[in-house]
Amino acid sequence: MLIDVDGTLIDSFPGIRDTLEKTLAEIDWPMPTEEMLARLPGPPLEVTFQGYGMRGDVLDTALATFRRHYTATGWSNSSLFPGWAQGLARWKEDGLTLCTATSKSISHASTMVEHLGVRPYFDFLGAASDDGARKTKAEVIEYVLETQDLDPMRDNILMIGDRSHDTDGASQFGIPTALVGWGHGTREEWDAADYFARDFNDLERVVRGFANLR
Repeated sequence: MLIDVDGTLIDSFPGIRDTLEKTLAEIDWPMPTEEMLARLPGPPLEVTFQGYGMRGDVLDTALATFRRHYTATGWSNSSLFPGWAQGLARWKEDGLTLCTATSKSISHASTMVEHLGVRPYFDFLGAASDDGARKTKAEVIEYVLETQDLDPMRDNILMIGDRSHDTDGASQFGIPTALVGWGHGTREEWDAADYFARDFNDLERVVRGFANLR
């Protein structure tokens, strides 16, 4: 199982939004609309800021400022979505291989899953690199596949996420996706996925059926 972090495993939106507000105030950039804020979790931060009209030095400054504030306090304003702690424990006991596949940086992803007590359930943390060399969902998925010697043609792999970035990234490798309804996706995004889980009980049924678990 490849598992997205923001909006899927962890409700990190409060910390991300607070960090964004601090960042934009510091660089004197206007706040985006509520509709744009709702799309904040999911895509790489650079893509989000470019959508706000940032380019060049302003973009670089915004990225550095956001990361400084998020590293200091933003990451801690997060919590596991209901069902995950018990679900991960069951899946691990059932012998499933569990990896994150997130566009969040590896330092932040690692800190958060450790802080929330679920790191022991993961065989590998797939995330964006801290230096920005690996940042898109497809690049992260490719990294996980190569590092863990996984082959979508041979192995039964499912991507669990909440946004179109998860579906699009996984589809490049022929990997099906289950999108969850508690994240930040839209009905249009859900309809494009192979599976949709409205709540964790739905996700449990999807995973157990996909992995042929009793």
